[in-house]
Amino acid sequence: MAQQDFSMTEIARVYASALFDAAVQANRLPEVTADMEGLAGVLARLPRFAVLLHAATISTAEKYAVLERVFGTALEPLTRQAFSAMARRDRLELLPEWVRVFQEVRRQRMDGLTLELTTAAPLDDARRVEITRQAAAALKHPVDLQTRLNPQLIAGAQWRIGDRFCDGSLRGKLDAMRRQLRQNSSNDLRPDAAVAETNRG
Repeated sequence: MAQQDFSMTEIARVYASALFDAAVQANRLPEVTADMEGLAGVLARLPRFAVLLHAATISTAEKYAVLERVFGTALEPLTRQAFSAMARRDRLELLPEWVRVFQEVRRQRMDGLTLELTTAAPLDDARRVEITRQAAAALKHPVDLQTRLNPQLIAGAQWRIGDRFCDGSLRGKLDAMRRQLRQNSSNDLRPDAAVAETNRG
């Protein structure tokens, strides 16, 4: 089930990203965003609407007809074209996830990514600008750099973007080395390791 949800989210993201790009190109992003916010409100107020879209006993043509009756010409042509594209591919059950993911895509594209950087020593302005530039180029996305100080890191830095974390500090490397040494010591004390060492002797 989790794999299916992941696939639905990824497919919905394709449609959401395509709509966002088309809205930006046509200079209609505020109008399309208003459509999606309105759809989100309808789905929140009428949970049975999402049930209808998932019903296997109702054909895609019938579902699309319901959408046309409910929303009619109130939506932007770009939004209606997206409905049509999903209907042609029998994907109307994605509508609730599509609405949710569109808001996520818009927030990411408009607000940029937050790069949390923790260092042992303060960074000067030139270094901050360079790190921001390099990160934006690597991620191909605007980056909002937030810095923190932690003298216990000794040297190097830790960074986090969303749920991705990397510890490149000297303190982190020393801790990793200690863990590896402890693990090796524990392995040496295991009975099977002692037997192997005796056999070699």
